[in-house]
Amino acid sequence: MPRDKITMQPMNVIKGQKEFTVKFTPKRFTNLIKPNGFLDDHPACHALYFYAQLAHENWIKEKNYPVLEGETDPVYNYHQLFKSIAKMYGVEPEEMVNYWDNIDYQMIVDNEPTLPNEEKYRWDRKPMIRSN
Repeated sequence: MPRDKITMQPMNVIKGQKEFTVKFTPKRFTNLIKPNGFLDDHPACHALYFYAQLAHENWIKEKNYPVLEGETDPVYNYHQLFKSIAKMYGVEPEEMVNYWDNIDYQMIVDNEPTLPNEEKYRWDRKPMIRSN
């Protein structure tokens, strides 16, 4: 899989200190785009796949690792992770939710369990359209 690219470039000098901008190139799963896999070429689909991978790791940790005496139970904020990844990929969270089927199919092909069908893990609210 291609690695994420982070580059830092100096912007200007202020009182002997340099400011940097950080440019982040999010991961694209080009080897899983149709017809080789189930992902669409849209960045929202790749963002959701990336979220599903991270959320799956956290879900496994929650499920399998006991909390020892004196330790605090780890709390994962899946909704915030979802929104952060959307921002990182430059898409709206509402765009990502359209690709859950693609992600589930890809996870099955990868022989990985899909995320539980609970709102905690699958933030899939679509915008409500009201007509009055």
